[in-house]
Amino acid sequence: MARTKGLQGCYRRVLTFLLIVAMIILVVAGFFYRRLGGLEGARYWMAGRALKSVEAHLLRNRPDGISEDEVHSQFQKVREANAARRTELVRLYQVMKAYQTKFQKKKPSTGEAIEFLTQLEAAILPEEGE
Repeated sequence: MARTKGLQGCYRRVLTFLLIVAMIILVVAGFFYRRLGGLEGARYWMAGRALKSVEAHLLRNRPDGISEDEVHSQFQKVREANAARRTELVRLYQVMKAYQTKFQKKKPSTGEAIEFLTQLEAAILPEEGE
């Protein structure tokens, strides 16, 4: 009988601990959710992370006909537009997915890399007043 009461007390403490941990996780997640700007902000943040990854891959597999500065400047334009929420996310993800699918195991040619960078820039929406 004493053993059963001891187990019940243990379960109660574990359950209390888990509830406290869950509450802390929810509060932290809520804080970051609001900081990112809600669901829409989270989408743009994830697109920014994907851009960073694709840029690193392209720089590692960059053809000789394209300079590092050209790659950096093109991605910087897209990152700035993404931060200002002026990118068409669906198109941006399609362009990046096509790049990753096509060049996962092979190096792009100069023409293919230029085409990719052009398509990447095409995902930027024009500014108001342009």
